[in-house]
Amino acid sequence: MIQFKSLIKMNDVYIEVQEIVSALQVENLDWEYIEGKILIFYNGKEIFGSEITDDINWFWGFIVDGFDVFFEQGTYEVGFPSQAIHFSLTQINSNNVHIRISSETRVHLNKDFILTEFLNGFLNGALEYYHFEKKFNKNEIDEIERQMSLIESYTKKIAI
Repeated sequence: MIQFKSLIKMNDVYIEVQEIVSALQVENLDWEYIEGKILIFYNGKEIFGSEITDDINWFWGFIVDGFDVFFEQGTYEVGFPSQAIHFSLTQINSNNVHIRISSETRVHLNKDFILTEFLNGFLNGALEYYHFEKKFNKNEIDEIERQMSLIESYTKKIAI
């Protein structure tokens, strides 16, 4: 099983977005740049993310806005917003997908996954992040709902 978890930096520690329950916890958060981490777990073991920080609100936004390309072409690549790191996804066949996360000098992750398992985990991770934003970022409700609607449309494509 693959899982994506979003953590945001709060007072020099990183907290999973699901653990944030109060608006007081995020009252000083700069919604334009949310420093955080995207962790990827496979069968309960972290395989990516602890060493990479970036503005995760932009990362999820870049992913969601362009992800239709993956369903149309079977490939998708996007850069991390503030890092020279690329996230690429390539459909190998009808059952498998390959993910590569790399910079010019280092490969952070290079692995094949079962396609539906990966996409379900990936899209659930994105949706969890947007549920967090919807709960606390009242200034961007329309944009957040647009992103969530895109994620739901991608989820429907998996079921086809």
